Amino acid sequence: MKIALILPYFGKFDNLFPIWLHSCRCNSEIDWIVFTDDKSCYDYPDNVKVHYINFETMREHFQSFYDFKISLDTPYRLCNFKPAYGELFADYIKGYDAWGFCDNDMIYGDI
Repeated sequence: MKIALILPYFGKFDNLFPIWLHSCRCNSEIDWIVFTDDKSCYDYPDNVKVHYINFETMREHFQSFYDFKISLDTPYRLCNFKPAYGELFADYIKGYDAWGFCDNDMIYGDI
């Protein structure tokens, strides 16, 4: 089964981010798809796919799916859209059997 977990994150990752990446590396059968504007140099494992994008462009992308004005003034409010990630990120999760969302404050064991 091919699984993708989606993480949009804007701003600088905290000092625990390398540990999060290591926990992703230890679960090589899962892909993490990260959308971020943090271009700091990290040792990304092969199963972490990074897409550099700014928050304004992400917000415009989300807005394009709706014919009413969405409320997405800060990156924190991305959490309100998690149930729609399957549609909003459909182009990135093609070919996966399952998808989900995650946060970078979770350290994964053997999934």
